[in-house]
Amino acid sequence: MSNSGHNTPFSTLPVLEQLHSVIRLLPTPALIVDLNGHIRIGNQKAVQFFCGCQAVDSLQDVKINSRVVDLQYSHDLMTELMLKKEVVSRKILLRKFDKSIACVNLFACIIREEPEYILIQFTDISPKTHILLTEMVQSLHREIMLLKPYLNKPGKDVLENILKNNSLEGFCNCTTKQTNQHEVIRERRTASIHQLIPQLTRAELTFCGFLSLKMQVDEIALITGKTSNSLRVSFHRILKKSSHSNGKELLRRLESITE
Repeated sequence: MSNSGHNTPFSTLPVLEQLHSVIRLLPTPALIVDLNGHIRIGNQKAVQFFCGCQAVDSLQDVKINSRVVDLQYSHDLMTELMLKKEVVSRKILLRKFDKSIACVNLFACIIREEPEYILIQFTDISPKTHILLTEMVQSLHREIMLLKPYLNKPGKDVLENILKNNSLEGFCNCTTKQTNQHEVIRERRTASIHQLIPQLTRAELTFCGFLSLKMQVDEIALITGKTSNSLRVSFHRILKKSSHSNGKELLRRLESITE
């Protein structure tokens, strides 16, 4: 994505207003991005996602690639969109304004009627989000059970059906199953790490991939759902498999990978 600046021609304003009227209704975070990578519009859910603990009212003119942890991924995404001109899906790491990182399922496509704009929609699939969803489901179950004494026979039948089907829990389970952390790391980066340390397991390759993106252990723990201590143990295991004499040397080598 280019770093060149841009101005908003007056003639494009009605188009952006129309696009905003559409994406504001979407149930997940959604953005309209121009071909230079500037966010032109974000719905309220996108603003809430990116702001984290920061007070942010708008995403306008924020560079989308400044939010992507692996900059090469944003370049690949734009290249694929321009070549294929169809929906492109990625698992990708996005950094919020409070510096926290989330793993998301991202879908992007060029808007055919307005080819200078790209629609991006995404859902957070980080384990932390799954925990929050699970807590929400359990809370709803408790609230539903409190209604039981006040329902008539048809109402109780509906209640039993809701609890039996567990549709909300099913949604949470599906969200978890979709998360494949290995897909977040680009194949070239993984190949470079494998060449550096051939004995690594798939999980260790993924962990090294996160480290090569200069992510902290605590950040990786939030993304993977593992504890920081278990990741540190894993790092020492990786160090023993490598040819490096100490952890700092290994980290420097991983962080030097640019593929």
